[in-house]
Amino acid sequence: MRKAAQEEKAAVPALGAAIRILRHLSLVDSARAYQIADELAISRSSCHGILKTLVEGGLLGFDRKTKAYFLGTALIPLGTLAAERDWYVRVARPFLREWVETTRLTIFVARLLPDREFVVIDMMNSSQIIKVTVSVGQTFPVTSPAMGGAQLAFMPQGDAQRMIRSSGSEPLDRETAADIEAFLAELPRIRKRGWAASMRQYYRNANAVAAPVLVDGQVLFVLCSLGSVQDLPIRELDRLGPEIKRVADRISQEIRRAIVHGIAV
Repeated sequence: MRKAAQEEKAAVPALGAAIRILRHLSLVDSARAYQIADELAISRSSCHGILKTLVEGGLLGFDRKTKAYFLGTALIPLGTLAAERDWYVRVARPFLREWVETTRLTIFVARLLPDREFVVIDMMNSSQIIKVTVSVGQTFPVTSPAMGGAQLAFMPQGDAQRMIRSSGSEPLDRETAADIEAFLAELPRIRKRGWAASMRQYYRNANAVAAPVLVDGQVLFVLCSLGSVQDLPIRELDRLGPEIKRVADRISQEIRRAIVHGIAV
């Protein structure tokens, strides 16, 4: 308990605010200083100083005409290097390509961050002309039914419950209020079958299936495939759910093999 309190105390507030600003600007095209400060509940004076520092470092850009801030070009090589050096992603990429070629559905890799959001770290979009797409860096709440189910079902029950109940008012379904108890009740079933599904719940006109990539019982990341209700109808979920689990299991095997043979780079 004391150690946790010390770690919390050791956190640097300004750095935490800078991270929140970068994450916020990844979700919008641009924003003015007062808008960022008010949205993130940061004092305007502190926010201004952090923004100025980020601009000087090239992590943010500033439009003098509109007085708006946006993500800077210095982030581009950093993001590219991060993706290239994540060898888990490199292991998964051929399997993503195979999935798209076989199903013609978008598939992506998502990792749960400490702030209880998933971030897309790699993706391969559908080959169809009209499709549901995602972008690297895009975030989703932990209560997203497919991804959240695939992650939380394989966590200790108490941890999963605390994470869900403390996730705020973010709805499981954009049309209705969150049904936390129903989500919790579904987790044992997801764990038993090894995959989770979303039926027009997060995206109104799309369905999804997801499965965890597990190594030594830990979820490294989640695979999620989605498509429009026409391309991925509900009747197909029971077929593609086990399929995406098999893909996740194959990736897990490749990662374990790389670790055992010391070829992880």
